[in-house]
Amino acid sequence: ETLESPYYQRNIDATKAAYGIDGLEKSDFKAATDAEPGQLREDADTTASIRIMDPAIIPPTVRQLEQYRPYYKFSDPLDVDRYQIDGQTQDAVVSVRELNLDQLGAAATWYNTTLVYTHGYGMVAAKGNDRAADGNPVFMERGIPTAGSLTDETGYEPRVYFGESSPTYSIVGGPEGGTDIELDYPRGEDGAAQTKTTFTGDGGPKIGNLFNRLIYALKFQSTDILLSDAINADSQILYDRDPLTRVQKVAPYLELDNDPYPSIVDGKIVWIVDGYTLSANYPYSSIVSLRDAISDTTNTTPRVALDDVNYIRNSVKATVDAYSGEVTLYAWDDTDPLLQAWQKVYPSTLKPVSEMSADLMSHVRYPTDLFKVQRAMLGTYHVDDAASFYARDNAWKTPNDPVSQADVLQPPYYLSMKMPGQEAPTFSMFTSFIPAAEGDGARNVLMGYLAVDSDAGSTAGQKAADYGKLRMLEISADVSVPGPGQVQNTFNSDQQ
Repeated sequence: ETLESPYYQRNIDATKAAYGIDGLEKSDFKAATDAEPGQLREDADTTASIRIMDPAIIPPTVRQLEQYRPYYKFSDPLDVDRYQIDGQTQDAVVSVRELNLDQLGAAATWYNTTLVYTHGYGMVAAKGNDRAADGNPVFMERGIPTAGSLTDETGYEPRVYFGESSPTYSIVGGPEGGTDIELDYPRGEDGAAQTKTTFTGDGGPKIGNLFNRLIYALKFQSTDILLSDAINADSQILYDRDPLTRVQKVAPYLELDNDPYPSIVDGKIVWIVDGYTLSANYPYSSIVSLRDAISDTTNTTPRVALDDVNYIRNSVKATVDAYSGEVTLYAWDDTDPLLQAWQKVYPSTLKPVSEMSADLMSHVRYPTDLFKVQRAMLGTYHVDDAASFYARDNAWKTPNDPVSQADVLQPPYYLSMKMPGQEAPTFSMFTSFIPAAEGDGARNVLMGYLAVDSDAGSTAGQKAADYGKLRMLEISADVSVPGPGQVQNTFNSDQQ
């Protein structure tokens, strides 16, 4: 033992605590196939959950089947969620049908882009582990008007006034009984070409009086706001409509996950956003570049407010109502000292986890960016003793995405899987590791496999006991298991 050993050990312990990886459960994995008769039958639950609908590949198919009009669009890649169908958890790839005003062409007048085309419409959800006979997705929710097994015709609000692609601003609302001018969706009753609607929520300030119209005419540099006779006493102006922007306005002290996702919760579409508290001043913990850690093929230029950090907690879960824009914050980790301090600055803005509904809890998942940061640290900090850490004789890294032409990391993936020690498949997120060696010593062989339990459960106000549990399979260096790059090369060279 060297004189430096206590200092290395202090760094190891502090770093693991600061990044929330001190509870990692490690196990040796025998990377060999030794199948016995009937084993496939025993593994049926796991194999049935294997995702065959890749959210990064099927967006063109979803657009072809569900876009309906050029002025609609879907996210690319799609998002991943899960729903309870007949008592069983069903993995799903999902997206909302949002506006794409760039495709209006000559119809893109101020009147149309501000007063008529004001919102998207409906959620599209397909099973992640199934396909139709023609290879297309098996939809659980689709169409205009929207229909499917996830919603009720009478209790579902499909309109998306607040989304990732919503217009910069829209002017909505009107007197009760007035003429509807907003396009709701491009099909009407009794042969009409369109169905129209009027926003009835409380999503923005009123601009019916001259002073407010002048203020917003200056803000958005538009004389039409001041002069248009289509604006009435009940008109509202909706802006700051991106879910991340809205949460940031309410809680500026949070770093937000770059991957908000939509879910149908309690009869309406909501965006679920993960919020982090960060610090660069945790004693003895190692610094990581947040931007480098979370950058991959799904997000090559992530936005971060604080780059160099050495402490992170997923302290807040936020929801944004896609219809009204209402933001709700929940104190997901009320033991976090940074969150406790910020609550003294912003009192009464956070609700306790106990107020989260069962439906909302069933759609909460382990956040992507946090997992990316943790895997970045575990490449080095999966070891426990100072001697091995100092020697760097077992350092790993995240492999690059083998299907990308750029030098970017492979993203983690959500799917339902059964890890050693688990009794049943669980909605999880996983990633892999290869040796950290570069240049002539580089090898694209699998060294480790990391998964985190991403299912928060479906009990109102209560997290599942194993939510956030990190499990790592360590593969012996004596066994050569092809890494993602090698596997992709095999696919590319196989002509059969």
